[in-house]
Amino acid sequence: MTDDVKFEVKNQIGYITLNRPDIGNAITNDAGDAIAEFWKQVKTDDDIRVVIITGSGDRHFCTGPMVQQLKDRESDRKLSVANRYCPHQHEIWKPIICVPNGMVAGGGLHFIVEADLVIAHEHVKFLDPHVSMGQVAALEPIGIARKTGIGPALRLSLLGREYRMPASEANTLGLVNQVTATYDEAMKAAEKMAVMMLKNSPVATARTKQAIWNYGDAVYKQAMQEGYALINKQRNHPDAGEGPTAFNEKRAPNWNPDPDAVRQR
Repeated sequence: MTDDVKFEVKNQIGYITLNRPDIGNAITNDAGDAIAEFWKQVKTDDDIRVVIITGSGDRHFCTGPMVQQLKDRESDRKLSVANRYCPHQHEIWKPIICVPNGMVAGGGLHFIVEADLVIAHEHVKFLDPHVSMGQVAALEPIGIARKTGIGPALRLSLLGREYRMPASEANTLGLVNQVTATYDEAMKAAEKMAVMMLKNSPVATARTKQAIWNYGDAVYKQAMQEGYALINKQRNHPDAGEGPTAFNEKRAPNWNPDPDAVRQR
């Protein structure tokens, strides 16, 4: 078990807490594996009825996979491996509430788009820095488009690091369900909702969630597969390595405009 993420079950509520505030609560390989295992437990353990996802610290909720791992990531990695920390892939039909404690960036948006309810405090912001790092923004904006429509997804993903969507706007668009003044208030609201759900039939709740998520699911899954193919294609391009390198060296990237250029590893 890793300390990069914490798991707890209290009163039939499962808690996932991303626990690496020193690196923006980025998903390390160990954390991704641990979360995938926890989803298996959630799926089979009748004592877990609702899950709340949050993070440690007060600056970042999740910045996605570690930037340091992007440069050397293999291009033939399967979507099921890259997406293993996401609940929808594991067909979790128990309710999931996400309470971001700070900035949500890149791969961290997965938790937002695949949660059933999102409660955010007013200082939370959302951004998708993929294109600023020479990476393809596909999986997260596809999920955002499913919840908000294509317009907000395009704005968030195409503007990259230069644009940060405030919680208030995300609430208006439907990406967030409720905005509170503080993080503590957001957690209290999430736990209050969880308790409400515990009073309902667990089977009826699961089937209701499944029925609603089935709306557009075939198109969503196909779009995810096609989007991931474009992500893998980009990993062979020089910009996929240049983006993380420039980020680590704290300099402006030197982009290669040739779409057919091949990355030298």
